[in-house]
Amino acid sequence: MNYEARLIHINRMTSRIALERARLKASPVAVRPDQAGVDLGRLLGEIEGWKQSIRLWQQGIRSSAQRSAMIHAHNRFGPGAYSAGQSHRSQMQNLRKLHQATLRTAAELTGLIRDLVAGNPVADALEGIAHALSNLMDSGPVSDADLEAMGLGAQGQVITASIRQIDPASGADLRPGPGQGLDVFTLLLALFTLLKAVQQKRRT
Repeated sequence: MNYEARLIHINRMTSRIALERARLKASPVAVRPDQAGVDLGRLLGEIEGWKQSIRLWQQGIRSSAQRSAMIHAHNRFGPGAYSAGQSHRSQMQNLRKLHQATLRTAAELTGLIRDLVAGNPVADALEGIAHALSNLMDSGPVSDADLEAMGLGAQGQVITASIRQIDPASGADLRPGPGQGLDVFTLLLALFTLLKAVQQKRRT
């Protein structure tokens, strides 16, 4: 799948998530989505699929960025150095746009999870996480090194602090394990764990 096709696919998924949020907000009972005609089983399945799609996209972006950097480093002093440099810069620019698109999807998905836990004390922390993702998205193009690492930059500290606020209220340990960095997929995995924990408590 080429760059344009991937970008269209990502943006379509973001629109689908936004549509689910609009449907949920139109529900007459925002505090208890399970009592407002919302098919939570279907929606949880959709969220799981969207989460995995974001993981695959970000893995692909990181792999492509690392491969482009390696090829550029190998060719930068050769006879085709100029064209190799142009190709590398063009590819990295496209990868940055894809990265920004996945951040927009992740922010929308975080917003959906926040909507689903409305009325629970953890909702405010989720609002902070969504805001941090938006800040990351609006902070401009990331560096080549950040793109290759696929981390959350300075916003990672804000998000980690919000996750630590969530832990006591949720009963789920959402913090990354030892040696595990915080990236978008790790974040969404934690939030999905949180969502299931909140829904489980609502059923008991």
